[in-house]
Amino acid sequence: MKWLLRKLPFLAAFAAFIAAFIWLDQDKQFRRDSFKPYSLHNTSNEGCSLAFRYLRQHANDLSSNGELNRLIELSGIESRAVIFRLGPQVIPGEHEDRKAVHAKENENENDKENEKEKEQKKSVKKIPVVDSKRALLTPGEKNWVEGGGRLVLALDGVYGPLESQRLVSSAPLRKVFPIWPGIERIDAAGSRMLSGAPLEDAHALLTLGADVYAARFAIGAGDVLVFAGADIFSNAYIADAGHLQLLDALAEQRPVYFDEYVHNLQSAPGLFELLNRWGFGMALVSLAGLCLCAAWRARVPVGPPEDPYRETRSQAVDFVGSLAPLYDKALSPRQALAAHYKNFLQTAAAQSGLRGEALAAKIHTLFSSIYGFSAHDETAFTSREALGNAEFLRLLRLLNEAHGRLEKIAHSR
Repeated sequence: MKWLLRKLPFLAAFAAFIAAFIWLDQDKQFRRDSFKPYSLHNTSNEGCSLAFRYLRQHANDLSSNGELNRLIELSGIESRAVIFRLGPQVIPGEHEDRKAVHAKENENENDKENEKEKEQKKSVKKIPVVDSKRALLTPGEKNWVEGGGRLVLALDGVYGPLESQRLVSSAPLRKVFPIWPGIERIDAAGSRMLSGAPLEDAHALLTLGADVYAARFAIGAGDVLVFAGADIFSNAYIADAGHLQLLDALAEQRPVYFDEYVHNLQSAPGLFELLNRWGFGMALVSLAGLCLCAAWRARVPVGPPEDPYRETRSQAVDFVGSLAPLYDKALSPRQALAAHYKNFLQTAAAQSGLRGEALAAKIHTLFSSIYGFSAHDETAFTSREALGNAEFLRLLRLLNEAHGRLEKIAHSR
């Protein structure tokens, strides 16, 4: 119990630390501000967490539905799966280029001139430019689509040879291709249009007036569906007319993945990922290092080992020390001597196993062996006559001597 009381402050601090971690993991505000728009982990109006959960609940193969954090060709996903790439921030193939840039920046951290140049470059906002020479798909993505996969692209700007542009138009969204039976109306969250050379080889699916809103590229046994906006899949508009039905039609009861690789998430984010995004990465590393040092320091002995012996008789000694004054006040010298003699008789009977005359003969023999002891002294223990101080001390000394000889006889056996 004392050990628990001593450790209680540390246990309370540890419990508070764990509670803070759990709270951060469950805090919707924290997740909303930590992930980019159209990420399945973003719970704000710009996120796609509701679309992800809806498909997980309505798809057949729930075990395969999940998050894609690698390139398609490196993931080993099913050939007939559906991948939603919503509002991509990075086009696959650019991660390696960014790593090379970061490596060069780290090498020149101590160069002040290079740091100034970096700050100037960061302050200049780069405007994405349509690259008409770039292919819409990487070789790995193309091979996967040709095998029967479906890639759903919902753009939010420039994506290689394609571009999604805002459009000032009040024209309704119309379906112009016989696809998705039962879906006749889809409310576009914002007026946008697709542009780019690859559209010449695509089928227009949805239009806003004369402009293309959604197109389909048939490649081998699979296809690529491109939408001009990712808003129709966002949390703010997922409940609008036709949007949930569109999700079901795109998934077609096939394994579904949401591509988080294009949102710079190369692993499924857990609590430590959230804390790292909030700037606590180095703090966690430092805390872990301090815990390891503390554990190592506690296991290293300093100086000679302590004697493991612990006194366990302190309570008994204190009890005797407090009981003696009580007996001194409550008993007369004659009564105290009689009680001591009775205890001696009980001890002799327990050690020898004798009773009655046999026990009396043994005690008489023991008393007779003590120098200066007589039969009169033996009967004096049970007498009721008053005792002087000198006589009391003499009888007490003789009785203690008898106790000592009785103990020696017991130990010699």
